[in-house]
Amino acid sequence: MVGGNFGSGFDEYDALDFLGLIRFIMSIVAAIASCRFGHWPLNILSGLGMCITTLIVGIYLHINPVEYTGVFINSENSTEVVVTTETEHWTCVLCVLLYVCFCSLGILVIPWTLIGELLPIKVCGIGGGFMVGIAYILMFGVLKTFPFALHITGAEGIFFFFSFISLADVAFVYIFLPETLGKTLQEIEDYFK
Repeated sequence: MVGGNFGSGFDEYDALDFLGLIRFIMSIVAAIASCRFGHWPLNILSGLGMCITTLIVGIYLHINPVEYTGVFINSENSTEVVVTTETEHWTCVLCVLLYVCFCSLGILVIPWTLIGELLPIKVCGIGGGFMVGIAYILMFGVLKTFPFALHITGAEGIFFFFSFISLADVAFVYIFLPETLGKTLQEIEDYFK
C-alpha cells in the first residue's frame, strides 16, 4: 500500500519495525527450540503454519477481493501498487504476522544452520558459499518477479502459490531431511548413502 496510514500514528515504518522485532524474537525462540526439539520438527511445524496462514489469506482475498487501481512501472523502473479498499483486512494482517512467526521459527533460519551440519568439512567452505550465493540469487529473482506475478494472478493467487510451496516444503522435509540433533557428521553422511 502506498502512502497509507494504519490509524492512530501507526504507519508503514512502524509496521516494518514491528515485523523486524517479530523476526528477531522468533529467531531466538527457534535457536532455543532447535537445541531442545531438533531441526526436523521445527521445519515441519514452520511449513505447516506457513501453509495454513497463506491459505487463509488466499481464501479471504478470494471472498473479499482487494481492488487494485493498477500496477504501474514508472520511468525509474520501480513498481508502485495502489490499493483502494473500503474495509480493513485485519484477518490478512494477523495471518501475515503469524506467517512471519512460523517462517522465522524454522524455514527462514534452520537452512542456514544446516549448511554447516550437512556438508562434509572438506567442501563446507566452498559449498556453503555457493549455496548462500544461490539462495540470494533466488531471493532477488522472487523480489523482482513479484510485481508481475501480482499483476497476473492477483493477491489471492500469490497467497495460494505460497501455500502450495509451503506444503511442498513440508513434504520435502518429511521425505529427505534427516534430523541432525545429537548426530555426528559421519552418521549424517551415512544417512545419505
